[in-house]
Amino acid sequence: MSLSRKLLCCSALLIAAAALMRPVPAAADTQQAVEAADLTRETKITASNGSTSRLQDRSTGTAWKAEADEESWVALRVPQGESLGGLYLSWSVRPAKWRVQLSADGERWADAYIGGAQGPRNEFIPLADAAGQALGLDIAPAGLAESHTPRRHARIVMESGDQAAAIFELRVLGAGELPTWVERWKPVVRDAELMIISAHPDDETVFFGGVLPRYAGEEQRDSVVVYMTVEERRREVEALGALWTSGVSTYPVFGPFPDRHCETLDACARFWGGKDKTIAYIVEQFRRFRPEVVVTHDVKGEYVHGAHLLTAWAVQQAVAAAADPAQYPESAQRYGAWQVQKCYLHLYRENPIVMDWNVPLARFGGRTAFEVAEEALQHHVSELHWNIVRVHDGKYSTAKYGLFYSAVGPDTAGGDLFENIR
Repeated sequence: MSLSRKLLCCSALLIAAAALMRPVPAAADTQQAVEAADLTRETKITASNGSTSRLQDRSTGTAWKAEADEESWVALRVPQGESLGGLYLSWSVRPAKWRVQLSADGERWADAYIGGAQGPRNEFIPLADAAGQALGLDIAPAGLAESHTPRRHARIVMESGDQAAAIFELRVLGAGELPTWVERWKPVVRDAELMIISAHPDDETVFFGGVLPRYAGEEQRDSVVVYMTVEERRREVEALGALWTSGVSTYPVFGPFPDRHCETLDACARFWGGKDKTIAYIVEQFRRFRPEVVVTHDVKGEYVHGAHLLTAWAVQQAVAAAADPAQYPESAQRYGAWQVQKCYLHLYRENPIVMDWNVPLARFGGRTAFEVAEEALQHHVSELHWNIVRVHDGKYSTAKYGLFYSAVGPDTAGGDLFENIR
């Protein structure tokens, strides 16, 4: 056989071999994934102390509390024929050290997850492998070995500490694709495209509703929300639910300032340790996250709330200060200086822009940004009794803003906070 024919045959064999090596789609890939069932109501839940009813009442107004001076645990057993896919925890107080253990018989236990004090208030602990099979961990002389023996038993073991651990809510999920309500937070981003600075949890929806569904949800822009003040743990949990519903996946920042009702900027500044301290904090957030577009409160404080007044005023000062490394040098040394590209103030009369929150959004199944905001607001359960707490479309319309600062020129087309940045 000639050399050319030999090469031709070899080429043909290589092509055939490559064809055989191409991955063939699994049958399961052609079928819609099965959503993980919520097994909480059917699961037997016990604890080392106290009633477990508070773990299952779907309320952030109550919490199960561990013992402060001794190890505590919450144990569960899913129904016969079911397998554990994961646990969804809403923490009131995270313990310094804790772990999730699995067992086939409720007698022999092995660690499946180890956690600590740092982490989100709402947390999903996966107990299924990459193939969606419930994770099995067998105790063996050599240590832990994976298996796919169904594990119906799990327990959360919390070590004693200075402060007793507390859990608002526990949800038990079977194996399968996670429901959309399960929050899986990403770490904070270094380069945010959008930053909302909100005086309190709920303001991000009450006064800026529509911004997050469109830009974080529909356009998938990296977005971070900074809350200046929050003192109740339940309000953090409520905020997380609202943000997740709005399409935000980056964990928010909960600021250090006390939540006090005040009617003037100066009164709020006294509560917050002074105007300069407030500016310094916002400058640090600008430098830390490097946002392109910032949105915050009305210079008149919407309904004349001191915290809104101070937040809006301090943001205006911080836009220039953050770009100057000589101002607030401590955060400049840590993060570097940063120039915000555009800053919008709610209801600002100069360089006004009116957003259209009634456009159907594909990522939300055709619902509008306004409709998504109304759904998100329902998570702020503790605040819904106030008349002011609603997604505004009148006097305090969530659609009306003004361009306070721009490094990229004026808005001309309108209707887009990212005009001249795209």
